[in-house]
Amino acid sequence: MARKVLNRVWAKSSGETLVDHTLKVLSVLRQIRERSPRLAVVSGEPRLWHRAFWACVLHDFGKAAAGFQAYLRGEAPPWKHRHEVLSLAFLQALDLHGDDIPWIAAGIVSHHKDAKEIVEERYNISIEPEHLGIESLCRELPEDVLASLIEWLGEAPRRWIAENGFSDAVVPHFHPQPPARFRAGMAGAVMAALKGYDSLLQALDGLEAAAAENVFAIIMRGIIRQADCLASADSPELQSAVFPDRKALSDRIGISEDELMAHQEGAASASGSIILSAPTGSGKTEASLLWARSRQTRRPAQGHLIYVLPYQASLNALSKRLRGTFGLDVALIHSRSLAALYREVLSEGRSSGDAERLARRADSLARLHQPPVWCTTPYHLLRAAYRLPGYESLWASLAGALVVVDEVHAYEPGRMGLFVAMLEELRMRWGAELCIMTATMPSWLRGLLRPLVDAEVSAAPDVFGRFRRHRVELVDGDLFGEKAQGIIGSELASGHSVLVGVNTVKTAQRLWEELAGVMGDESVLLIHGRYTSRDRLAREGFIAERLDARKGSGSPVVVVATQVVEVSLDLDFDTIVTEPAPLEALLQRFGRVNRKGKKGVVPVRVLVRSVDDGGVYEAGLVEKALSILSANDDKVIDEATVGDWIDEMYRGIEDRFTSKARASIKEFRESALRTLRAFQSSEEMRDLFDELFDGTEVLPACLVDEFRHLREVAPIEARSLLVPVSAAQARRHADSMEWNGEWFVRIMDRPYDGDRGLML
Repeated sequence: MARKVLNRVWAKSSGETLVDHTLKVLSVLRQIRERSPRLAVVSGEPRLWHRAFWACVLHDFGKAAAGFQAYLRGEAPPWKHRHEVLSLAFLQALDLHGDDIPWIAAGIVSHHKDAKEIVEERYNISIEPEHLGIESLCRELPEDVLASLIEWLGEAPRRWIAENGFSDAVVPHFHPQPPARFRAGMAGAVMAALKGYDSLLQALDGLEAAAAENVFAIIMRGIIRQADCLASADSPELQSAVFPDRKALSDRIGISEDELMAHQEGAASASGSIILSAPTGSGKTEASLLWARSRQTRRPAQGHLIYVLPYQASLNALSKRLRGTFGLDVALIHSRSLAALYREVLSEGRSSGDAERLARRADSLARLHQPPVWCTTPYHLLRAAYRLPGYESLWASLAGALVVVDEVHAYEPGRMGLFVAMLEELRMRWGAELCIMTATMPSWLRGLLRPLVDAEVSAAPDVFGRFRRHRVELVDGDLFGEKAQGIIGSELASGHSVLVGVNTVKTAQRLWEELAGVMGDESVLLIHGRYTSRDRLAREGFIAERLDARKGSGSPVVVVATQVVEVSLDLDFDTIVTEPAPLEALLQRFGRVNRKGKKGVVPVRVLVRSVDDGGVYEAGLVEKALSILSANDDKVIDEATVGDWIDEMYRGIEDRFTSKARASIKEFRESALRTLRAFQSSEEMRDLFDELFDGTEVLPACLVDEFRHLREVAPIEARSLLVPVSAAQARRHADSMEWNGEWFVRIMDRPYDGDRGLML
């Protein structure tokens, strides 16, 4: 009888019933527990799953109200009450342990809205129930529906626990009551639950952020909201990634087991968190997977594996490789991941409509942290600390995770301090384990990171010896001088593909025009960060294709590139001519040349002057880099001594960098980590988070008509017409910009084309 009545009660406007949705939420909760069983340990509360279970059982019961049902069916305007508040009334049917009641109430009433909106604004408990509308709210449940909900509650959860082996949930004594008697106690039950929630909030507010109760509150709300959102998204079954062992990994990359390098073997046998140091191109990604396999073997069902890199192009390439080569289910998460996914699906021959649908689906599941492996930026992790909406689910997903941080040296000291503090928090308080990878790391940075790990793993001397692949040549003049351009032309004529490293977009655009005028458009390509994402992705793909074709009988190419190439695609040039820069940047550029060392020793040429560095780099670091390279001019770079070069560059000024990073660590701990609380996303913290991003996006005026058309037929494609610019550039060209409130974009009236990018 109960199920027949409840089949008429919807949870979604699609017609999905309340019972079906509730069972889906419970199923996802079970899957979360199976994938991340250590959450109870991290939270410090063995009753985590019990409390989350009963909150999920009851969370949407209030949707059975007549007014809400009419709204779902399109027969009435939005309901004036909150359904989760009415759901609290059903707590009276269960003889729950006293300590559990406020927590379960918190899980129910917070699964959509923050605490402030519920207990301070909409349902302020200092006001009498009749003035809050609680009495009338409780009368909105039809008699037969109320009776059926009570009957279902007494039978279905017990049966579900038995059928699904969810032994962490305890079935309390059930109090069956006639509907009239139950209704009489509903308003009192709602108010008691709201008061219990408010008391819990006050107790948490009096504790330190690191208190076990606060960590538990964050994790509990996080898994309840994640279960509800994934169920609403019709998520596929959650899976735990199975990482390849030594044999499987060797087979995947086409080598025998005994060809694995020492640092890969070391990562596979390491215990706990590590710093992994190895040359660019020596298989650090493979080493990280073997490390993950080792941790998974020692501690099954580890949760998520999270790759953190600084640049979107690197993340796009890595996610494809992890999916394609290693067969892993991977979430790509960054500010332009939707556009990248759309382009990837489109390249498979799908229609734009199918590509849009599939990309949105993949992006939605990624941001709900459904896949077991992520490729993301440090900023996504920082969203948790800055309490952006959904932050508790992010913390719950980070708890107990394996976090692989690559290119750790790529950040300036202030940003580095934020990331170090976040990694420390994850390691020390949230049960995460770290694999911090680098090809080049100064000692001052290693000093900050070493306390976060258990061991260091380094490539063997013979590996560094195998990577003796570059010979330094200093070249007088700048990129527009006869000497530099003569070298570029000579190398191209000899059949060599040349990377030309440039420090600013303006110089790169000007140089491309000059070289293309002499060598031809087909032979000279340009890549920098001031293209639309559509054009940049297309150019990156075209460059990769040209270099791949070069391995056969394809023609050589000159690529003029800014810093985007430093940790971008897996490109392999024959040589490089570059403007001067700090050593870390130069070594990253060199890493795009003769990556595997199969071309013998090739020249990497560094000019002694830049055309206009635009303040991109600190002058003192560039001067020191040139001094070190001058002492090693015409010598083969020994990768084993590169660390000494970098330390020499920072000698005498390392304290300044360390101090700036430590100041950032201290400020982040004070402003974010020590104010972290459950149930409270923060507009103030959102503003601080937004300040981390020195830039915006603009729509070139020449693309307005295309943008207008694409908004109607392919909205993702429309957003791919935006171009990133720095905040300083936006201020400098403010007179050329106007805000379009309908489209929520800034339109910039500056020249743009697909070859040069945005001209400023």
